[in-house]
This record gives sequence, structure tokens and C-alpha cells, in this order.
Amino acid sequence: MSHSDTDFLQLIEPTESTIKGMDLSIYNEIISSKSIDPEFVESHSQLTMGELWFHQDILKGKAMWSDNFWFDWKSWMLNNHSLLSLCFANKNHPYSTKWRLYTLISTLMGSTIFI
Repeated sequence: MSHSDTDFLQLIEPTESTIKGMDLSIYNEIISSKSIDPEFVESHSQLTMGELWFHQDILKGKAMWSDNFWFDWKSWMLNNHSLLSLCFANKNHPYSTKWRLYTLISTLMGSTIFI
């Protein structure tokens, strides 16, 4: 395999050492570096600070999680596509599998009405 082939494969299937993306532990590290306790739970919320910040970014539609375009695209698709997200969404995503199933069913029902 040539050097350029190896670079291309690295873009499509990056290894863990080359990416740091959609991970709650990354958020906890960032929050800790700001001298805030990432495990702190506010009285009106059931989420830790790390989970809260993570959920806010996902709900805002954050698409860039690493320096790797293909990893970010794949992560975005697996978390936002109606069918793919049923099986492959991030475990810390704020939408439950039940909610995603309702969304998929309603989308399919709506699309059959207008055919």
C-alpha cells in the first residue's frame, strides 16, 4: 500500500489515537480544566455539568467534534439520521430510542400520505 492510500484510509476509518470526538469524558476534562466540578448536579436538573454541556452542543446541532471531516460526518449521520440513529446514536444523546422510533414512524406515515 502506498503512503497516499494509508492517508486516505486514515481519513475514512480513523483510529482511536487520531480522534477525540463525541465523548462525555472529553467534556468532563474541559470542564475540570475550567475549575468546575463536572459531576456537579444543579438543583433543577438531573444531569451533571458534563452531560448538560454535551446535550446542549448536540441539541444546537454541533457537527465538528474532531479535526477529521469523515469522522465528524459519520458521527453526525449516526446521531441525526432517522433510521441509523435507532441503532447507532451516541449513548449520551438526549433523545431516547423510543423518541427516535416515534419520529421514524411519523415520518414514514407522513410520507405515505402525500404519495
